[in-house]
Amino acid sequence: MQYRNSSLRRLFAIIGEGVSRVLGGLKPPAGAQRMCPSCGMITPRSNLLCLECGHTFARKAHIR
Repeated sequence: MQYRNSSLRRLFAIIGEGVSRVLGGLKPPAGAQRMCPSCGMITPRSNLLCLECGHTFARKAHIR
């Protein structure tokens, strides 16, 4: 019984290591978050207002 548990643990460790290698290379998209200049809270870039203090974010003009 103990041999079966140790081999099962080893199998889960190997699978977990492989999954972490694959997912380790994935990174979130750059610029997906921003920090509020007023309170310092991290807010999604898609929001126009800070979730904590309600400070509005200025939209920057894109230069092409």
